[in-house]
Amino acid sequence: MDLARLQQLLTRDEGPKLDFKSQLSLRTEGEKKELSKLVSAIANSRGGRGYIVFGVEDKTKRITGINPKNFQEEKIQQIISSRCTPPIPIRVDVLLIQGKHVAAITIYRSDQRPHQLQDTGSFFIRRGSTTDVAQRGEIASMLQETGLVSHETTPIYRANIDQLDLNSIFSFIPGLQHLPQDALLLNLTSNGFSYRDSDTGKTHPTLGGMLLFGKEVEKYLPHAMVKLVVSKTGQLYYLTGTVLQILDEFQELITWHTKDNPLPLSSLNEALANALVHRDYWQLHRYIVIQLNPSWISITNPGSLLDPDSLASGEGGLNHPVRNPWLFQNLITLDPKKRFLRSGLGLEKMRRDLPPQLVIKFNNRPEKNLFQVIFHFNTH
Repeated sequence: MDLARLQQLLTRDEGPKLDFKSQLSLRTEGEKKELSKLVSAIANSRGGRGYIVFGVEDKTKRITGINPKNFQEEKIQQIISSRCTPPIPIRVDVLLIQGKHVAAITIYRSDQRPHQLQDTGSFFIRRGSTTDVAQRGEIASMLQETGLVSHETTPIYRANIDQLDLNSIFSFIPGLQHLPQDALLLNLTSNGFSYRDSDTGKTHPTLGGMLLFGKEVEKYLPHAMVKLVVSKTGQLYYLTGTVLQILDEFQELITWHTKDNPLPLSSLNEALANALVHRDYWQLHRYIVIQLNPSWISITNPGSLLDPDSLASGEGGLNHPVRNPWLFQNLITLDPKKRFLRSGLGLEKMRRDLPPQLVIKFNNRPEKNLFQVIFHFNTH
């Protein structure tokens, strides 16, 4: 932390990655827990580095100053490391500004999320400028993003194995169709399409299996639908089925609704393919939403970029982490139209490949766990 960075932070409002405090008191156990809770919440929130700045009023940004003796880095690190697990990397700096000392705790981006408080086992995140308990889906998303769990191979216990379209699976892996039932179920499980419950002995499809080969996906995974809104006519469509069925239905609808003003379908298909493969399927109450307007089309996806810095740096997602790698790899092989061969090539490449009549904008919202692609029709 240097003075220039501090001055930049002072121009910003509080948010998921920034908090201002006039003073720091660590006399009581409760005060130590509050600091640890705030640090863990900022570490758990999406985005890059986070900061807690002391000696500044949060509303007015008036410099009140602090006593540098209260900000010994070793002591603060010990307080946080003894109360948070896994350990959270931090740094403490004291700077002089306007003749007064200001302290800043830098909370580095962590690859070990989610962090929890040891005494209660609670997980916290930031919602805007407030600290709140993380919900179950938010904890699950963090576990998947760090590779500790895989949502794609999570069993769907409400569905039985008959909900998988075996003919489609046999077309994908021809050798399976001649296997006896027990061997077939074993192979479906080893491929990640199903899960065998050791307690009941029953086999259930996984989320990934349903997204690839499910018969009634909308019944068991209603959040996996895509909502298409046509602003000009007020028509509303819900695209259902497997990932490939949704893409095919989208292409038919978009072709019909833009027949008087044809659009480059390859760019729109690529954007939706990206959304379907990179969406956060732990978000159970959100759809992918497509809005079709006369002058623009937007695709809003539940699931912000796992590496938001790549978009700002111009890398545009090239070599970015994939939220659902198992699903992505299977779709590359499964899709006869090869739409997913391009979906991992980076957002900036999508921008460069656009025809001149389209302008694209990317809007990453980690605080809301949303990512949006907007196509504007360039009429000039």
